[in-house]
Amino acid sequence: MLDMSGIKSDISGVVQSTMVETFNGMLGQNVVSAVVQGGAATGGEGRIYTCLLLDQTRGASANFCFSFDGKLLARTAAQFYPPELAQEKNVHEDIACAIANIVGSKVKSCLNKYGHDFEMAVPFVAGPAAFPLGGDDTIHLHFSWDDYAGAGADGVVVDFGLDERAAGNC
Repeated sequence: MLDMSGIKSDISGVVQSTMVETFNGMLGQNVVSAVVQGGAATGGEGRIYTCLLLDQTRGASANFCFSFDGKLLARTAAQFYPPELAQEKNVHEDIACAIANIVGSKVKSCLNKYGHDFEMAVPFVAGPAAFPLGGDDTIHLHFSWDDYAGAGADGVVVDFGLDERAAGNC
């Protein structure tokens, strides 16, 4: 039997470091990993949801769902787009999918360096019904951001679940 807790811990570390590095280094936002009691955010108005699937030919899978605070994405968009585009929802969705793609690529690399053959689907925008992922073994990772209005710990929430046939450590 595989040590699923070790695998999940490794993937959690990859997700946490990638999210912080991407927001702080590439996107110019102050984002930190946050410890939150309870679990997943319930969602709410102004959030953007994206999903990402990793599958391998032997049938194992890893599913990720991201819930982004729309204000964080708008502030990020303002760093790169002219004002007339920075508030467009489709721009925010593109940023959310790009972040999911970066995280997924790092997780895929991590798993594949241990001999797996995971393939990554293109991240896609989903509705609030996709979030949070169901299941008792779902991992919820929260990220807080330096919001001028004090948004709190749900700037971004990443949920992920692994099919138990996944193997190896990252």
